Amino acid sequence: MHHNILNAIPYGIAKLSPKGEFLFVNKKLSTLKKTSKKEMLIHTIFDFCTQENVCELKKLFKDLNKGQHNNLSFEQRYKGIDLKIELTKDDNNNIVACFLDVSAEKILKQQVLEDQENLKRLDNAIKGANIGVWDFFPQEGRILANETWVTQKKYKDEDFREKSTLFYEVTDGLEKWASIVHPDDLEPTCALIEKHLNGETEIYEAEFRMICGDGEYRWIYDVGQVFQRDEEGKAIRMNGVHIDITHIKSLQKELEVKTEELKLLASLDPLTKLYNRRYFSETSEHIFKLAQRDTINLSVIMIDIDKFKTINDTYGHKNGDKVIVSFANVLKSITRNSDIICRYGGEEFLILLPSTDTKGATSMSQKINNRINMIMISTDNKMPLKFTVSMGISEVDLQKDKTIEEAIDRADIALYEAKNKGRNQVFIHDFLTTSKVC
Repeated sequence: MHHNILNAIPYGIAKLSPKGEFLFVNKKLSTLKKTSKKEMLIHTIFDFCTQENVCELKKLFKDLNKGQHNNLSFEQRYKGIDLKIELTKDDNNNIVACFLDVSAEKILKQQVLEDQENLKRLDNAIKGANIGVWDFFPQEGRILANETWVTQKKYKDEDFREKSTLFYEVTDGLEKWASIVHPDDLEPTCALIEKHLNGETEIYEAEFRMICGDGEYRWIYDVGQVFQRDEEGKAIRMNGVHIDITHIKSLQKELEVKTEELKLLASLDPLTKLYNRRYFSETSEHIFKLAQRDTINLSVIMIDIDKFKTINDTYGHKNGDKVIVSFANVLKSITRNSDIICRYGGEEFLILLPSTDTKGATSMSQKINNRINMIMISTDNKMPLKFTVSMGISEVDLQKDKTIEEAIDRADIALYEAKNKGRNQVFIHDFLTTSKVC
């Protein structure tokens, strides 16, 4: 009767003599040990242990036999199975052993430890990068945030969150957030959030100022996305990050101010009122050094008006000048204040694009072409005059380039390729090869 009950138990049971001899084993134990009950009964428990485990287990038996302990536990790995053994001395001085397969539990514990370690690494990386992470529940106005979300704004964590866990609810949630956003930035930022919540934008992006614990305003780049909606499509949950971009804003301002100062001192090309080559050489080198110092992307576009000699020969130099002025006006109208445009030669132009990579420069070249296609210049003989340009693009290698001239040379190579391959094209020199983009 008792044996039937013991055989039905889902873990291994054994009765052992004080010397560790098997007196009884249930069916589950023979399964765990992958040995028949008959074979186990002619062995001791020590026969199923490694040498290292035997020493430890014999010590436990000795302690039990001496009465120093009534219950002891022991763990061993046997034939790929992790076993936990609970040892108890009974009234007849025999020892009852319960064998539990803890393999799955060990795997789970290891996974938990690895997950915890990965979360710790992620949290450390986020703190090191000074990134505030937030989780927003718009229907409730609740915000959960990490510690950095608070401390990057120079506040004490306990003033915003009751618990310093990885993520915890911000006291007063949306109201608290709104209370520290600059009044001039609050309404436009809320409008951007609302547009995204309504599904009008793929992601939410905003730049705004926040009053910080030190009394100063800092610029925050806020980006996030809704990732959970209800059956009616209303946003339930949205999360994202806060990145302090105050230093970037300062650099942008510094760059803008410096550019304006240099403009006042610059010499202009008398025909186009664009910067001349001398000014460009001085200014571009300064901007190049700023870009290297602050790791800001910088690109160059070199442009040449196609068949300009033919234009002069056919329509006259006066109309040729109209083409140059018209093209200069196109460049002025579509470039940014921070961009530097230069009349580099007779019909050759050069644009320096701060905070712009190759992709941005390519986009700019496409805008230039689109605008040129709309131009029709009237001439003295009433013959309409249209023109095209060829362009070469190169991005500055902030690590390898010693001067801006290296990037200009690459752009010149790309321009030559564009003209050589039929004109009215844009080519990029990506440090190693030159390729057509449009």
